[in-house]
Amino acid sequence: MITDADMPEGYRLVDATEKLLLIQDTGQPDLLLQAELDEDGNLIFSVQAEDLDTGRRGSVQGWVLFDLMIRHFGRGVRCITAWWPKGTNHAMFHRLLSEGATIHEAASNTWTAQQARCHGFLAVIVSLWTATSPEGSVEVQFFRTEVVG
Repeated sequence: MITDADMPEGYRLVDATEKLLLIQDTGQPDLLLQAELDEDGNLIFSVQAEDLDTGRRGSVQGWVLFDLMIRHFGRGVRCITAWWPKGTNHAMFHRLLSEGATIHEAASNTWTAQQARCHGFLAVIVSLWTATSPEGSVEVQFFRTEVVG
């Protein structure tokens, strides 16, 4: 598990337990990482490193927060579940679909997929997709390679 000593400058550890992690930008409290690990090893999280309305960015890049999250929960993570109702991943997913990518290809080429791959989560399963409009929400799961098969 991570501690206050692991926090990058400008961020604080609000809560860190075996099942919960909350890291917040000290100057912009709406920019944060929230993560929860359930009893089955399913990690559900959100990273807000940029204000979507103003474009205001935090002092730490999202990949640093993602790395801290994976380090915090460690091998207990069997699956990462990402929910994209809007934001960077959502926009990339829909842009790739509009360019002819399959649902799997689109999900596999998002920011979250890139971060997950860096930590050994290679399988991508789109478990829920609302295709009624370009604003449709997406839920994707990434599994460790040794779990899939």
